[in-house]
Amino acid sequence: MNSDDDRSEAVEAFGEGVCVVVGTSEGLDAVAWRLDGMDGVDGASEITTEASSGRGFRFVATSVSSTEKLDCDVSNNDALECVAAEGGFWSYVAGTALEVFREHPECRAGGLHIDIHSCCLPTKKGLSSSAAVCVLIVRAFAEVYGLKDLARTEREMELAYRGEALRTPSKCGAMDQACAYGERVVLLRFPPNGRMTVEEVAVGADIHILVADLGASKNTVRILDDLQRAFRSSHVGLREVLGKRNRDHVEAALNAIKLGDAAELGRIYDSAQAVFDAVGPELCPTELVAPALHDALTSVKRDIPHTIHGGKGVGSQGDGAVQFVCTSEFAVHELRQYLNRQSAGRIHSFVVVRLAKNLVAA
Repeated sequence: MNSDDDRSEAVEAFGEGVCVVVGTSEGLDAVAWRLDGMDGVDGASEITTEASSGRGFRFVATSVSSTEKLDCDVSNNDALECVAAEGGFWSYVAGTALEVFREHPECRAGGLHIDIHSCCLPTKKGLSSSAAVCVLIVRAFAEVYGLKDLARTEREMELAYRGEALRTPSKCGAMDQACAYGERVVLLRFPPNGRMTVEEVAVGADIHILVADLGASKNTVRILDDLQRAFRSSHVGLREVLGKRNRDHVEAALNAIKLGDAAELGRIYDSAQAVFDAVGPELCPTELVAPALHDALTSVKRDIPHTIHGGKGVGSQGDGAVQFVCTSEFAVHELRQYLNRQSAGRIHSFVVVRLAKNLVAA
């Protein structure tokens, strides 16, 4: 494509993008306060002295390492822009802070300290860990400074997305920031040349989903870069998979979730995985051949098929994580034991997602 008009026409022809996002109980917990000490938090004055006389931005991940921190003088953008451009964990923090300052420059004066005291979300597994950090930064600024325009979850998502996608080397999509909705099930729609909408989804009955860390590695940036390049080049197979076939799968999955039909949802998982596998590996062979993912999917279906209705990769696929729709709560425990034993402890089943009827949206 040679012009913005060409890209616009291609998006229009592609049609609406849709996805279903289910949050987990895994995530980040933190406390935050202004560095100028105006909120009366114990120790704020001492921190202010250490952080450029109140113009600093500090992020401390105490649950990971007491020495991991980011200190920047934010009286101008230079320091944060340098950090954001480097990529990696701190780039998401810096990039999102820049987006907050763009809309609320008054936040520079008081600074911000964020102290993570709990972090149970695995990184580099396709589970929106970077998006969770970005949402955390937006939410912290909003809470500490009373930014009422950021009180809506959609606005949190918007700034978090811009902080990652526009300010860092990441090629993330806007769906990742749906982690801001927590454990709720939401439907995201991306109209051609329009504004994303979010709709909560009612759950008809309990559905048990096991998510497991494959104990391997994935390069999400590489995956998204290769797929976006193919999409922009009008790769017919990829556009079909991400377009009409995806819309069909999402519609069927929505119906299954609303009915509480775990068996049907599992069949949709299998179908979606097969459709993606028909094009993904050829477009990004270094990541999407995904031997660990496919070995897990194959071995479970071969050895303990009674425990699952179906399975697929997570997020942008690759060897980050796998998810299975289980036949029962008991089957979840049997599957966890099998995965751990079969992989000699390499695969760690870290979360069970329970789409629960008592979480039906109002």
